[in-house]
Amino acid sequence: MENIYNNMRAFVAVPCPNEVKDRLAVVQKEIKDFGGLSLVGRENMHLTLKFLGEISDEKVAEVSEALDSLELKSYPVTVKGLGVFPKLDYVRVIWAGVEDGGRTVELAGRVDELLKPFGFPKEKDFHSHVTLARVKFLKDREAVKRLIDAKRSEVFGSYAVERILLMKSVLSPKGPTYSMIKEVRLA
Repeated sequence: MENIYNNMRAFVAVPCPNEVKDRLAVVQKEIKDFGGLSLVGRENMHLTLKFLGEISDEKVAEVSEALDSLELKSYPVTVKGLGVFPKLDYVRVIWAGVEDGGRTVELAGRVDELLKPFGFPKEKDFHSHVTLARVKFLKDREAVKRLIDAKRSEVFGSYAVERILLMKSVLSPKGPTYSMIKEVRLA
């Protein structure tokens, strides 16, 4: 049977306020010359709860409806410190950390449970963060280590998580463009 639906790249995220993005953009200026880095555009900064990949319009409708049943209360987060994935000896992502007493991990787990019936695999080792850069190569690994140590306790901002977004991602040579498909407000 022919697929009559268009596919799109999608993900579920918590948005960051502009003040936090502005402070993280300052950090990006400090790291931009560390090597072959692809910096996340300021407008695209967010906390990913679940990457859905390429999904059909039909699946988008199912996900959207499932997210409506999310029943969690708003909670505070603090964006603080820097880190890397997977490890300092092999850096592929530079990120800002999130402190919230495990609430974003709980929220991501709840999203996982809601979307499991639609065939989305459970996230393994979810870690709350805001991606700042994807790393192709580093010129100076020690510079990254020094910056992480220097920014270990730096607070980039605090805010209340009051909504989650179902987002569409369109890739282009200039980088991804994100647009909101749906907003779900937390109680």
